[in-house]
Amino acid sequence: MGKKRKRWWVLLLRPVFPPTPSIVNSWFWEGYLALLEKSPEALLEEKKANFLNTIFSGKNDHTSMEALCSDTSFTGFLKCLLDASERRDADIYTRLDLAGHAQLYGEKRFVESPLGQIKRKSLSLQIMKVDRYQNISSLELGTLGSRLTPYADIKATLLFLLGILFSFSKRVGMDHYFVLFTPGVYSQAERNPAIYVNLKNPVIEELKNAITEIDGWMDEYVYLRIIFNRELIAKAKDKLGSLKIDSITFRIIRISKEGQTHKVYMDFPLEINLQSKIYMDPEFVDAVYKSLISLSCYVSRFMRRSESKGEGYHAYNAVKKLYMYVESLNPVFLTEYNREILTIRDIISSDSGILKACRYEFPRMILIKKND
Repeated sequence: MGKKRKRWWVLLLRPVFPPTPSIVNSWFWEGYLALLEKSPEALLEEKKANFLNTIFSGKNDHTSMEALCSDTSFTGFLKCLLDASERRDADIYTRLDLAGHAQLYGEKRFVESPLGQIKRKSLSLQIMKVDRYQNISSLELGTLGSRLTPYADIKATLLFLLGILFSFSKRVGMDHYFVLFTPGVYSQAERNPAIYVNLKNPVIEELKNAITEIDGWMDEYVYLRIIFNRELIAKAKDKLGSLKIDSITFRIIRISKEGQTHKVYMDFPLEINLQSKIYMDPEFVDAVYKSLISLSCYVSRFMRRSESKGEGYHAYNAVKKLYMYVESLNPVFLTEYNREILTIRDIISSDSGILKACRYEFPRMILIKKND
């Protein structure tokens, strides 16, 4: 194994293939980072594991799973995989079988076996096809447009599902939201797993809270909620500053389950640039964050089309103005944000019904200083 560790638990599964933009590939790396910081048992104790039962789909999944385990819940199946792995470390390889239109994941002996033998003793879950069967697509390999079927051994499947668990944030109906690192971050995260894991956890939590509070998805609102999380920014400046790193990038993925298939409906890039002037004043960061939270109910009314006097529309516009300020640092947009907030306050001051629906919370303005 290439990675040395000083931990009490016995299992470490490591992908020996490089990170790529493939979501499937990234989940293997997410699982690896998770195991660098937590035991599998600790990961399975996390409450969010209970929301991932819907990640499995179709007769083929359950037939494949039941051959190994009678419990086909997410947590139950992972426990069976853990037991079957015998808790032994392993390097996880991948191999592309062009003739068989197959992508193979597992220990070296597994991926080098004949494809017919692999199919008889492997797992092939629908969620592993989320890259639309194109885990590797290039003109050089001759797979552009091909549909590749993934096959994995027990340890590779365990690592893959731990990556799903580790990166999972929230489920809304059959929409599943995940936070991944971008491919270029994994090499640095492997060298400093504690730092990067502790930075990603607040992003996962903030994403969950933002979606819950506005009862939906708005690019700008979710982005702003995350980049103005004061705790996250302070932690990032402290930890990444010691590594002389001034930014960190994530991907927010939304995967929807439709029948027996999983489709990627969003791959949202998110960069936190710690050198940005918006972070010069911690009090400003905190003020923006609190203002965004106070606005959440009114944004939600716009998203649900339940506004009565345009208060939601003005909340939506306010978020747009704040986003434009962050992108341009033009103080005019911050002034326009506050103008939209004032309009909302005027509307709700004369309507107790709106105030009651929003828990009597007035949206907060942002104090503008001369250097903002």
